[in-house]
Amino acid sequence: MGGRQPLYRLRKDEIEQITRDHNPVSDLLEVGGVNEEEALNTDTHVVTRAVGGQRELHLDVAVFDLAPSDTVLLCSDGLYREVSLGFIKQTLSGDIEEACETLMQTCLNGDARDNVSFVVAQARASEAH
Repeated sequence: MGGRQPLYRLRKDEIEQITRDHNPVSDLLEVGGVNEEEALNTDTHVVTRAVGGQRELHLDVAVFDLAPSDTVLLCSDGLYREVSLGFIKQTLSGDIEEACETLMQTCLNGDARDNVSFVVAQARASEAH
């Protein structure tokens, strides 16, 4: 996956973006220069940080908790630009395999302006031994 690949966590009825993008639009979003809808509708392929882009590597570390039944989604813009977060949240609330198929088919049946790739994982409670 190239460019932006946000990581989202779905917990109960809430979907939250865990990672931060490194591009001029996200920088504006962080300081209130644009709202989320404006940022999402702005097509930017400019990144301000990338592996191999500079001599010194600056990595972010996202530390977050996972509860049993939390679902995480790592996706390309071929998914998040084609379907709304509300649709993603609703779809991921059901069976994960069916959700993946539905998300992919929805993208491919739509405009599909870009490649579509994503990874979905669901946390499970550990079994006591």
